[in-house]
Amino acid sequence: MKHLNKWLVGVVVGVAVIAIVLYIWNFWGRPPSEDPSDWAHFATYLSGTVGVTAVVATLFAFVKTLGQQQALIDSQEEMIESQKTQLSLTRSQLELEKERREIELAYNSSFTIFPMLMDSLKKDLDQDFWAASEREKEVLDRVVEEFRNYDFLNYDLISDMEDYASIILSCNEYSVYEFADGIFLKLDKIYAFMLSKLKIEEGLKSYYESYLLSNYNHATTYYHYIYCYHAYLFGCGETDYANLGVSLLDLPNDYQENRDTYHAWLTIGEKVKKVKEGVKASNEQKAR
Repeated sequence: MKHLNKWLVGVVVGVAVIAIVLYIWNFWGRPPSEDPSDWAHFATYLSGTVGVTAVVATLFAFVKTLGQQQALIDSQEEMIESQKTQLSLTRSQLELEKERREIELAYNSSFTIFPMLMDSLKKDLDQDFWAASEREKEVLDRVVEEFRNYDFLNYDLISDMEDYASIILSCNEYSVYEFADGIFLKLDKIYAFMLSKLKIEEGLKSYYESYLLSNYNHATTYYHYIYCYHAYLFGCGETDYANLGVSLLDLPNDYQENRDTYHAWLTIGEKVKKVKEGVKASNEQKAR
């Protein structure tokens, strides 16, 4: 650009020199005119030669400058696009690395934590049902009174609920809620753990199934207890949560046709649903 400017200045100066020389040459030997109109004609002559040349040179320099600026803008846009592409590639690599780490963590935690959860579930099922509140005690007392049996293990109350459902459903609905909430505490943790990992890596399903299909006792697999909890979730109206189990663990999507333990837990869940709806409405009322 510097060389171009020098060249344009040279052209303008050259044209000016030539124009002035030719003008002097044409009027050589004559005395300087005292008529202002003659000098006006001289100024017109200069503007028509040197002035036009200067305007053309300026316009040419301006156009050249615009071209260079456009080239610079295009170059900057190309650089920005290149940076965007690089940023997108980096972001994709980070997402892939994040996904890889999440999958790795899902496997590691499943292999270390899930066996402990299952061992804890077995111990919990083998224990006597312990009423942690007066409401839970109300439910237990009603069952004990009906069956004249003071030795109820957790697995009895879960897996044979069709035997106790009518008695439990006759209890206060808040008592039923606390009873079910307490008895499903471990199952809820296992169910939530499996879903959280399967949403990351569905390949873990066969690993979980290897535990759930194993026998808790001679006649019952752990899947049976998952089904009981799952039916309860549908009854409670926790359909989104329950449907995750349908899609990720291939659990049943309806327990209405069952007339056994699963249907009993579905019915208990429906009673608990009323409690949850009442609590939700009360909280919303307080929030207003």
